[in-house]
Amino acid sequence: MFGQIDIEITLAPAGVLGLGKAPAAGALASLAFDAASNEIGVAIPAAAALTAAIPSEGTSYKLFDINFTFVRYDAPKAVTDAMTSVLASNAVYQYWFPSYTSFSGQPVNGSKTGTTRISISTSSLEMLIGTFMVQNRDTQTQFVLGDYKAKYANAGDTVNAEYGSSVQTFRSALTAGEPICFNQTKYFIRNGTTLKQCRWGIGNVYFNYETIPEQFSNVLRAFNTQNDTLGGFHEGLTGLPAFQDTYYAHILTLNVTGENDIFTISGLDASTLPTQISWEYIGGEDATTPTKFFMYGTDNTIHTPLIIAVHSAHLDIMANRQIITRV
Repeated sequence: MFGQIDIEITLAPAGVLGLGKAPAAGALASLAFDAASNEIGVAIPAAAALTAAIPSEGTSYKLFDINFTFVRYDAPKAVTDAMTSVLASNAVYQYWFPSYTSFSGQPVNGSKTGTTRISISTSSLEMLIGTFMVQNRDTQTQFVLGDYKAKYANAGDTVNAEYGSSVQTFRSALTAGEPICFNQTKYFIRNGTTLKQCRWGIGNVYFNYETIPEQFSNVLRAFNTQNDTLGGFHEGLTGLPAFQDTYYAHILTLNVTGENDIFTISGLDASTLPTQISWEYIGGEDATTPTKFFMYGTDNTIHTPLIIAVHSAHLDIMANRQIITRV
């Protein structure tokens, strides 16, 4: 009925995965069990002890056994005849869906001060999200969690036995009130360290500068989190410092609230001419001394700006099975 349908899947790089634990010297010698002391009743001989520590190893991944389900609704013939008649009269059915376009700016250093400019053409620009990706984010690392002091006190101490030790877990870090509780790899870190204020500009209109507390409030409003009675916060987001270090985002919402239609195109219409958008960010002190080495690399202020434009795209469905994608 629909002919050939091509589906393209883009996999994230292996940086999304963490490194394994690095076994220490002598680690394997303790695995011996006699027949009476294990559950299977078979003696397990001791393995040879490691003479030296084994470095952490990276990993890769692949997808297999992928299945897609297509739901088909059979309408009565009277309905399909009516739809066919409407399409034959040059009418167009529209199917709307959310779409996301990302733009990367030039890496910034020093105090994170600069401007990233983009251009986009869409019939409904609904939201702009600005953030920063950390240096070498695709380099595989251990997960950012556990004993903050032991992990970050020395630049070289990056394998602090998080795995198999309860004191190094994400839950333990939360209980101990550790300042960084981000149970992901650095690939996912969104950092706003040293930022003081930012503002958005659309065309010749510039919005007010917003401080970190104001930007955090906008994140809550954009996703209606301030009205979430079930606790939609991530547990690691313990306060504004955590927001600025690992969860940072500056959001500008362009949707109109209070509409009661089934679907309302309430974003900014930029379909006639491409809209010029700027994100201006102003940092504070020039913190070029390497800190939190495990997260940020050799310089915690070399970061890449990232802008995500959220807009509504749609399909135009016309007679003779014509389908056109509109942004």
